[in-house]
Amino acid sequence: MSYEIFAEGTLTGTATSVDLTSIPQTATHLELYFNSRSNKADASHRGGGVRFNNISSNNYGIGGNYGEDSTTSAVWNRTMNTRDWVDDAIRHWNNSATADLFAPSKMMIPNYTSTTIGSKGLIIQNSVWGENTSTYWIMQAMGDCTTSSAITQITIYPESGSSFVAGTSYYLAGWE
Repeated sequence: MSYEIFAEGTLTGTATSVDLTSIPQTATHLELYFNSRSNKADASHRGGGVRFNNISSNNYGIGGNYGEDSTTSAVWNRTMNTRDWVDDAIRHWNNSATADLFAPSKMMIPNYTSTTIGSKGLIIQNSVWGENTSTYWIMQAMGDCTTSSAITQITIYPESGSSFVAGTSYYLAGWE
């Protein structure tokens, strides 16, 4: 089994999105790690989204389970084929949070090169912590993008109205 890092980087300034383009079609599955913070002026954590191949119209959905800020776990369903991106696929701390807090997210996308599978599924895990013991988010979910095209581009967005800041980092890998 081979495992290859296709792209990796750390932002040195602000960015309204991170585009991973020309994804090699040499593996079977993708794994994306994203560690992020935004420039929004509050101390809370927020969710951003992900799009594949610039598809932006009602091709996405997500469902899963999350726990937030010392509350009990909740289950939500953002119905498949009703969303313009995979909501909350990444989490990030905002700019007024404790300095140097970044939120980690992980996605796995099986069979990303397939053109016979009509829907690309993804497994999402993300979390934030660190402000205090009662401020956190932890999520495990599954998402979907209805497309039979191979995934050649992934675009990651912060919460609307904000940008990612310097220090936000990522890597994208493929394996068979």
